[in-house]
Amino acid sequence: MPKTRIFILGLGGLIVLALILMLTGLIPGLKGPGGGKIQPVALNVWGVFMSPGTFAEIAANIPGFAPNYRELDPLTYEADLVNALAAGKGPDVFMIHSSWAPKHFEKLAPISVSQLGISSLRDLYPTVVEQDFAPDSGAVYALPLYLDTLALLYNKNIFDQKGVALPPATWTEFQELIPKLRETDSAGRIVRPAAAIGGSGKNINRAADLISLLMLQSGVNMTTSDFSKATFAEKGRNPLLFYTKFANPASEFYTWNDTQKNSLDSFASEETAIIFNYQYRLRALKEKNPFLEIGIAPMPQASKTGTAVK
Repeated sequence: MPKTRIFILGLGGLIVLALILMLTGLIPGLKGPGGGKIQPVALNVWGVFMSPGTFAEIAANIPGFAPNYRELDPLTYEADLVNALAAGKGPDVFMIHSSWAPKHFEKLAPISVSQLGISSLRDLYPTVVEQDFAPDSGAVYALPLYLDTLALLYNKNIFDQKGVALPPATWTEFQELIPKLRETDSAGRIVRPAAAIGGSGKNINRAADLISLLMLQSGVNMTTSDFSKATFAEKGRNPLLFYTKFANPASEFYTWNDTQKNSLDSFASEETAIIFNYQYRLRALKEKNPFLEIGIAPMPQASKTGTAVK
């Protein structure tokens, strides 16, 4: 990979290391000798979920930075990026989701340890940043532009209609809400799901993220420190069973199945009371239904005591 493509920007656990390094003057050649006139740095930047106007506002605060930013379709972004890099036509700086880092390390070059060491990273950022972008506890491959964690999104109108005052703070409270929010017909078929949970990615947006979170809340180590091996198989069984019972017709907490429409569409059309997703999805939901009254709450936890895992 050419040395000009030295950093990545991440989204979702997303990163924009090049911008930060330019702002602090750590990229060689940005400032002239003796701190004189800043030499312009032109870089091609690819990303998603950030408009050119928003990116321009960020870049305007970084003297000497003249980016050519291109916003791509998130549905085809990864394939477009990989194909462009393989053809030698890729960007200098690009965004990736934090979960892509293990499979794309060979396409990235880390910042020099002398410029940003692991100790400084630990002082400035949460542990998850090191886990995602400095897996060998030495080289730093990226920094977060922002951290967007899963949240519980609920329909305020449905909660009011069902007499539910507050969103659940624990998974026990969440389970207790299922019978109150769920609506079925005389044959027991789900008419209005209480929540989009229990099914697969076929119709639940971010199903894998939700399962992973449940495992992390249960203390499951997902992988080895170098991402070389998955380690969740044994201890991850109970969190997986907890998740799937919401799609089990024999369970009293049954509320979802594969016949339901996509969770985002179902929530936007006010058919489903609760979904679990990220902040960046709010704009799309409001575009689908401008009158949608969305409540936002932290993710339920195993208990109200102890450190929250989000």
